[in-house]
Amino acid sequence: MSQASFFYGNKLELSRALQFVSVCHYEAPEAMRSTIAFLYHAFSITPNEEHIGIYWNVRYKQLIWLNGANRNKHDVYSEPGDDTNDIPTGFGFKPSDWLLRVKLFRIRRNVHIQ
Repeated sequence: MSQASFFYGNKLELSRALQFVSVCHYEAPEAMRSTIAFLYHAFSITPNEEHIGIYWNVRYKQLIWLNGANRNKHDVYSEPGDDTNDIPTGFGFKPSDWLLRVKLFRIRRNVHIQ
């Protein structure tokens, strides 16, 4: 659910999300693509729901609750004692960031946005 939440929450259309997943996972299995398409559909038919998922918002650089389309608000997700600033995003200097940076480079090289 986290990949679908991430793409849907950051307003990436389904076709681009599926293309991204296929490139990132080197021809992702049909089950993975079907699950993402199913979740996109589930998110789209629940416009009044609140807190249907959690995703990393790239604009605000925070974990945000995914809300239905009619609930246009950004609820920051947090748990007591959580430090959401320590999430690897591919842009820092930690070893885990380096691995993400390499994967992001491959994706940028292979996905052409028109």
